[in-house]
Amino acid sequence: MRSHAPEFGEGTVNARTLERIRYGARLARKSGLPVLVSGGAPQGGTAEAEWMKRSLQEDFGITVRWVEAASLDTRENALLSARILHPEGLRRIALVTHAAHMRRAEAWFKSAGFEVLPAPTAYFTDKHPDDAEDSQPGASGLFLAAAPSMSAAYAGWYAIHEWLGLLAFRLSS
Repeated sequence: MRSHAPEFGEGTVNARTLERIRYGARLARKSGLPVLVSGGAPQGGTAEAEWMKRSLQEDFGITVRWVEAASLDTRENALLSARILHPEGLRRIALVTHAAHMRRAEAWFKSAGFEVLPAPTAYFTDKHPDDAEDSQPGASGLFLAAAPSMSAAYAGWYAIHEWLGLLAFRLSS
């Protein structure tokens, strides 16, 4: 979450959450399926799900049917979402999350009794080099392409985060 966003009058979703809800809004609009948002407030304050609901409705015109605002991690996202959806007979879901997080999220939601249709977004990979507009960069282009970047650092951090999460999943199941 982004707690200091004066242009919104208070806090709002952060860039990573926005990537997910933007794709979720697109899927909801195309499919007509109802939307559940899931996410608590690990550091207190307003739950992530409440911010997601607000953004989906105000920024994308998507009505959110269910809000699960108590979960503190992916495991709880799945279990608490099941408590909401299973009594309504809903067991088949489209799961929207980051591509790097999908494997772990899908495992938790399946273990909570869902049939999961993965809907990943925000891939870290670029187009295949053969598809690039300029496949013959000059020396400076080759250097910049090989140099470390903030995107690469973030992708590395995210990969480690997900590997540790998968390890935790395996140890707990």
